[in-house]
Amino acid sequence: PPDRPGAAGVGMNTVYLKRCADEERRAKIAAGFTIDGMNMRDASTGEMLWEMNSWPSDWHVAEIQARVPARILQCPAVSRELTFTSVEKVANLRCEHRVYLDGAPNPIEVWDFDFGFVMPGSRNTWQTTVEAAGGGKMLEPTEASGRVTVRTKFTDGDEFTIVESVVRVFYD
Repeated sequence: PPDRPGAAGVGMNTVYLKRCADEERRAKIAAGFTIDGMNMRDASTGEMLWEMNSWPSDWHVAEIQARVPARILQCPAVSRELTFTSVEKVANLRCEHRVYLDGAPNPIEVWDFDFGFVMPGSRNTWQTTVEAAGGGKMLEPTEASGRVTVRTKFTDGDEFTIVESVVRVFYD
């Protein structure tokens, strides 16, 4: 039999079985992972600048739109608070944001955040702060509005991607 130690094909069967187990685990985590809401604040003052408490159910399938006040681009730092629910345990939740302009192949900004362990059946709040590039490196709202997409990937460490989403940003 090919799964007998030393038999031909053992490595391939083991890799295939691990891949199947990982995909099953990923699908189970993804099915129970929801974004409940998100807000952004001026990190210096705490003033709420944008909030979305009703996240679309298809957020991980279809591109969604966010209408954000243009003055957010003038903040030296922005605090983002994400509330999410996970039915399944996640060993090492990570969030990778890639910001693109006009669908270019290379991102204009990259932000990676580590949350860590997520208990099964839990609702969590995750707050992160992003500092502005400053020094004339920021796009004007009129230049960026509707042309910027934020591609977010939630992963379980380096093991696998749980779910991905795309948000198109409009600055009002």
